[in-house]
This record gives sequence, structure tokens and C-alpha cells, in this order.
Amino acid sequence: MGIEGSPFVSHGCSSRTERAELSAETRSQLLDACQSAYPEEACGVLAGDLPGPAANQADGVVRVTAVYPIRNTASDTAAAFSFHPQDWINTLYRIQKNRQSLVGIYHSHPVQPAFPSEADHQGMQFGSAASYWIISLADRACPVIQPYRWENRAFHPLVLA
Repeated sequence: MGIEGSPFVSHGCSSRTERAELSAETRSQLLDACQSAYPEEACGVLAGDLPGPAANQADGVVRVTAVYPIRNTASDTAAAFSFHPQDWINTLYRIQKNRQSLVGIYHSHPVQPAFPSEADHQGMQFGSAASYWIISLADRACPVIQPYRWENRAFHPLVLA
């Protein structure tokens, strides 16, 4: 099923810039973290620059500059993810210490496409992340990275630059 057929992805118009940027080095770190967890779901957070009032952030682009893997403690790590509580606290501390912003949450889909699942949708009901990234390892030789923005109870695909 493509994004067009997903019941958990919005297809409406938005006046906001819909982009996320990831350097080649950061992309490699993200894929390494996901590949090393295979066949289980990898999870973690992304740090960098959020769109905001600063001159270099006024374009509305989410810029990822760091990847922080967090241990997955879900009961079924092949089909779900849950952050290890102490890893989560330590990671938030490291982001703050490095004067970074939390810009996203990521996890992998070991055998599914990079589209939000029902579990992803349910998990975001009370969440608020600047971006939500799904990395599909369905074809391990050609992984797919798809960032989303969560707004109005729906995932909105972002263009990855």
C-alpha cells in the first residue's frame, strides 16, 4: 500500500513548508542504528534545529544534525517500540547539554513500508514531536526513510532533502 492509500496519512493542503534535511553523515548514522537492530524495530530521537524565529530557521525546515538511538523495551520488539526509560532521560540530558533541540522521533519497520501503522497512529494520540520518522528495512539493500509531521491527529509526509 502506498502513502496514497494509507488511512493514517493526511493528503490535505498546508501553507507550511513541508521539508526535513538530513546530512549524508547523519543519514548513515540513522541507517546504521536501524540496520544493527534488525530484525527488531530500532528507535530513538533526532536532534538539530527546529523551524523558528531565528534567521537560519525561518524557512520552516526541520534540520537533523544528530541521531540518538534508544533501547527498545517493547514486549514485541519485532513489531513495536517503546523507549527504555533511563535511556530516554539520559538522551534528553545529552541533547540539552549539547545545546540541541529535540526535532524528531524515529523507529524502523523491519518488514513493512515506511508508512504509519495503526500502532504508530495510536502512539501519537497524546504525543507531540516536531517530526516522526519511519525507516523501512523491507528491502535491506535499499532502505526507505520517510519523515512526517503530526498535526490534527494525522501524519503529514515531509519532503526529505
